Amino acid sequence: MNKKVALVCSSALLLCAGVLAVSTGFWVFGTQDEFLKGECKGLSISSEGTLLPGFAFEAMPVEKEEAVWALFAMGGGRFLAGTGNNGKVMIYEGDKVSEAWDAGVLAVTCFASDGGGLILAGSMPQGKIFSLKHEDGKYKAELFARLPADYVWDLEYSIKDKVFYAATGPEGDLYRIDRDGAVTLWFDSGETHLLSLAVSAEGRVYAGSAPRGLVYEVRDKNSAGVLYDCAEEEVWALHLDITGLIAGANKGEADGTSGQKPPEQGSDAPKQEKKDAGSLPTHAPKAFSVYRVRLDGGAERLFGADKEFVWDVKSDAKGRVLVATGNAGHLYRLATDGTAYETLLDVEQKGITAIGMSDDDVVLLATNAPAALLKIDAKAETGEFVSPVLDAGFTAAWGRMSWRGTGRISVQARSGQTAEPDDTWAEWSASITRPGEKITSPRGRYFQFKVKLEGVAARLDEVRAAFLTDNQRPELKEINYKRLTEKGQPPETPAGKKDSDVRVVQTWPLPRSCNLELNWAAADPDSDKLAYTLYYRFQNAHTWLPLNQDKPLSANKYVWNTEGLPEGEYALKVVASDSEANPPGKALSAVRILDPVVIDNRGPRIENLRVEGSMLTGNAEDDTSFIKHLAVQIDGGEWRFIFSEDGMFDSRSESIRFDLKTITDGGEHIIAVRAVDAEDNAGAASLVVLLQ
Repeated sequence: MNKKVALVCSSALLLCAGVLAVSTGFWVFGTQDEFLKGECKGLSISSEGTLLPGFAFEAMPVEKEEAVWALFAMGGGRFLAGTGNNGKVMIYEGDKVSEAWDAGVLAVTCFASDGGGLILAGSMPQGKIFSLKHEDGKYKAELFARLPADYVWDLEYSIKDKVFYAATGPEGDLYRIDRDGAVTLWFDSGETHLLSLAVSAEGRVYAGSAPRGLVYEVRDKNSAGVLYDCAEEEVWALHLDITGLIAGANKGEADGTSGQKPPEQGSDAPKQEKKDAGSLPTHAPKAFSVYRVRLDGGAERLFGADKEFVWDVKSDAKGRVLVATGNAGHLYRLATDGTAYETLLDVEQKGITAIGMSDDDVVLLATNAPAALLKIDAKAETGEFVSPVLDAGFTAAWGRMSWRGTGRISVQARSGQTAEPDDTWAEWSASITRPGEKITSPRGRYFQFKVKLEGVAARLDEVRAAFLTDNQRPELKEINYKRLTEKGQPPETPAGKKDSDVRVVQTWPLPRSCNLELNWAAADPDSDKLAYTLYYRFQNAHTWLPLNQDKPLSANKYVWNTEGLPEGEYALKVVASDSEANPPGKALSAVRILDPVVIDNRGPRIENLRVEGSMLTGNAEDDTSFIKHLAVQIDGGEWRFIFSEDGMFDSRSESIRFDLKTITDGGEHIIAVRAVDAEDNAGAASLVVLLQ
């Protein structure tokens, strides 16, 4: 079977889900979920994650059909199968499948028999019920009854009352059908659909509904109560055994939800308004549950799973419950005490739609997508598990195969460089018969193995394969720096347009410190732990000086105190190494350089400051950074922002020209001027003036 899987790793042995350079990695299969990611033939998988001899089967396609909806045991190893979307009745006998009747409907959904030769088949969408006959070597289908309903979902026969019952939709009605074809509305549930039926030897009728997920007990005509209210929305399957009812319920929003509060368990079923005609139960793969419902109204949840829905439930000769599911194609078998379960089959088909029983043992299964009948051999003594294709991530060498189990177990392996096995892959290796033997497959990126179990005593609890990938070079993706404020946080910068090359400089001065916060992004394809060493170099010097002299860094951040360094432009280098995860000679490193990094911790100078008349003039000068801010203050008051003489801050030298009459009428004043450079260093000067 073709199933996509992720890399399966043991958390006890691997630091992460993936590959680890020259650290040995292991693919480990030891749980039911892990084994389900591969393909099992003739093996079952216990809920504890053990592979055991199980069912072998032979698939017999049902040509030109999309689904087999129902099975009916005729005795002598013969079965009837109802199909869709061509509405045929097939017959299985002598290990062959052939067409018996063409009902001329969309789908044949269910069967029932009185045990005396009268066999009925229900259908949709016209509510037709056919009688099936075999006379003089020919098969014939005749219309037996037509119900005032679109869908006949289930049929059951009451031995006590010698009548048939039909569960229908889309108005949720239960019909009673006499052996002469007379039809009586027996119970109007008010639900959209009655989907499943079971009838006791005492003539009690049990019906499962949608969309409220109720199990009804119908005691007599128009007399019914709610036996159990399932947490799910539709009760798709009912089966009566010596313990009571086995109910399979699906979680999925069905159309036409009533919105009314369901009645109390055991109470009479109230009359409700009909739902919208034409609505169908849904089978979105959300979740399902299987319940054991006692006939006194008590219940317990036996089993359930997410992303699957239940199609059919049965019980075998030992009282174990069998569950057939859709969306995953599983056949489960539950222990009688409900404490454990097995996945008996995991088939290629999308769903197992019906279970065919003979002498209380499963002998035939029906499927959809594609439609097929699966002939079951319950005595498989040899089974095989084939792993999914496993991806080491990079070219790898293979170590040893090991396992825990008993009995005769052998393993074969193969490898290649393509995600799907093809002619370029190596052939399957010779069998490994003892745990711990070396895998002989050639180096490659992809790997697959298969395990063979022989004999009824064989069992496999865990299997693992070791691998070692080539070390991969780390990647340094980016490096940047931010000047910190006095409080130690990076200054806020204006939000710019996305995908824009424009950088906007905040012209208003910010609190500043001499510390730069350096940040970088790095990754290692092997998921190795990386260590970082930082170096800096002044302007055009040739020598790199270390920043973190004590030991390499493990974090992707470093605060650099630049106080005391000469002003100017520096280059910064980050070296990322995987040396802590690899032995000497195997380690690899990556380098990234950021240039320039501006170091400027001195403020601008205010030169040639003077007043002529009322005009204030002068120059703001900085040796390293451009001037980004000028301000004037009068008599120690508020600082007033002013532009440079040319109206733009774009140089390390800016001319000051400002008419003081715009802020004062005259007299003696103390005038101060402040300049701030691009690194938020400030410089100021003042003078006393007498304005006329």
